[in-house]
Amino acid sequence: MAVAIATKRWTLRELHSLPDDGNKYELIDGELFVTPAPTDDHETIGARITRLIDPYVAAQGLDYVYHPRAVLRRCRASEVEPDLMVRRPHDKPDRRWETAPIPILVVEVHSPST
Repeated sequence: MAVAIATKRWTLRELHSLPDDGNKYELIDGELFVTPAPTDDHETIGARITRLIDPYVAAQGLDYVYHPRAVLRRCRASEVEPDLMVRRPHDKPDRRWETAPIPILVVEVHSPST
């Protein structure tokens, strides 16, 4: 007979208390995901994509091309850091991640290890 094993549901507070140890910590519906620091190849791909799309982003009056440490937070149990994202500009004086506009482009660079 199979038995379900309860897994811990993480909170944003717990996520934010984790060490800055080079790993990338993301929370999706309360589940913690940990990935190692990106490789040089991974970052080179992100840089090339940025170089390609940045002129378009600027010409269209969009915000900027954001990189990791730019957070996408849409609920109390999820916070991710896409490899790249673009969003429409906003003029809110409150520039918290949880009130930032939803991105119009999110890019994840595939890594063999993840």
